[in-house]
Amino acid sequence: MNNIKKLASQTAVYGISSVVGRILNYLLVPLYTRLFTTSEYGVVTELYAYVAFLVVLLTYGMETAFFRFSKQENESKVFSTALISLFVSSSIFVLLITMNSSLIAEKIGFGILKVYINYFAVIVGIDAVSAIVFAKLRKQERATRFVLFKLIGILTNIILNLYFVWFKGMGIEYIFISNLISSALVAICLIPEIISAKIEFRFYVWKKMFYYGFPLLIAGLAGVANETLDRVMIKQTSHPKQIYEKYLNQQNTNDIKIKSEETQSYIIEEINSFGDDHTKLSKRTRLFINKVRASELGLYGAFYKLSILMILFIQGFRFAAEPFFFSHSRKNGNKKVYADIMKYFIICMAFIFLFIIIFYDFFVSFLGEDFRHDDRGFTVLSILLLANFLLGVFFNLSVWYKLTDKTKFGAYLSIGGAIVTILFNLLLIPKLGFIGSAWTTLLCYFCMVLSSYFLSKKYFYIPYNIKRILIYVAVMLIIYVLILTLKLNLFINTLFLIVFMIFVYIIEKPKKVHHEN
Repeated sequence: MNNIKKLASQTAVYGISSVVGRILNYLLVPLYTRLFTTSEYGVVTELYAYVAFLVVLLTYGMETAFFRFSKQENESKVFSTALISLFVSSSIFVLLITMNSSLIAEKIGFGILKVYINYFAVIVGIDAVSAIVFAKLRKQERATRFVLFKLIGILTNIILNLYFVWFKGMGIEYIFISNLISSALVAICLIPEIISAKIEFRFYVWKKMFYYGFPLLIAGLAGVANETLDRVMIKQTSHPKQIYEKYLNQQNTNDIKIKSEETQSYIIEEINSFGDDHTKLSKRTRLFINKVRASELGLYGAFYKLSILMILFIQGFRFAAEPFFFSHSRKNGNKKVYADIMKYFIICMAFIFLFIIIFYDFFVSFLGEDFRHDDRGFTVLSILLLANFLLGVFFNLSVWYKLTDKTKFGAYLSIGGAIVTILFNLLLIPKLGFIGSAWTTLLCYFCMVLSSYFLSKKYFYIPYNIKRILIYVAVMLIIYVLILTLKLNLFINTLFLIVFMIFVYIIEKPKKVHHEN
């Protein structure tokens, strides 16, 4: 239990910083949604959809490999080798992207400019190199310093956004400039951590780290695909006729206006005649369709931001848990500890899910008018919260293949999830719009959780209390259905949350032991 308390305290430190940081960053969302149109915000959503993908690509499993081998080899050698490797690969990436930024901007479309791509490449490159330094802080349990540097970056980004975008009225370019400056400042803060280590490159160490981490790279890329392909596919797979219907349904709040009835009739005629063949549509009609697609993407991006509130806890837990799992891998009773961690993790996630659902009106009130009045928001948020719930469970389950050096299974599971994501997005987005994408995300993580659980029973059995876990999940879903169907006031709904907490306490409270005289 002491080990779990230690993990909980570390999670709290990382989690609080993540919560504070994301809440501060979250304040930028209403800023963007009020100052920019949904189609303009779609540009930001489009580019930042690639961040997680690129960071995984550029770190190629080195963080986890660092935790894995720092106990076998000299920690300084492992860190230095990983740092040099990431610096070289990130530099090559930035050079290649900046040399081809015009072509990339043209391919992406959406009105994205070359300069956005250049800023974006440098931001990602800096963050990739910084990731291994932050991993070192996590390994050394220096959570306070980790949090401090993260908050410096977040606060700098927010202050600069407020200055450039709010006070100066600058365009979306300054969102990227603000991010670039904040990432550079964090990198400067990390320099003492870098120079404190002896800088040397050991090829044999790098080789072991790369072989261990490469499957995690594949897993990470596939995992990010699961998280980000939805936004890319919303843009690419929506049918013109469906796009126009969405426009008609949302035109009271949509920033895209058709100037005249004549133009509207022309667009309708073209879509009805050539909707299945984009090449036959006029430039004017294609532009209209692309703008509505960007608007839909902007709406989905805003709702997705709300679901990330659950990711905050998962992120804080991941920062603390990953080095914890490796440090306890050889201790007696470690599997029982892992099982207990899963149980308490699910309890926390269930509480967060219900809390966000109950106070949905409060969270959505921060969005701009075009966003908060879209009646699809609550549905999408509910589905994405459940998907993130399963994502957290999957991370907990991943301990078995990381500790047994069977990282290839992580790649297999994530690739399988990516296939599910692609297939069902292709099937559901044309029919349901971005709600179909949300359902696909949920299905993807459900399949990954089931597969990982049954594989873990074979290769690294952990005695999870499945019965109790399912009870907690069932109670959570029952309360959710009651809130959804009864449509009671906030006070009653809050009582439901309290009832859930009392229920958990009754189940989990320590049993008193009676001693006979």
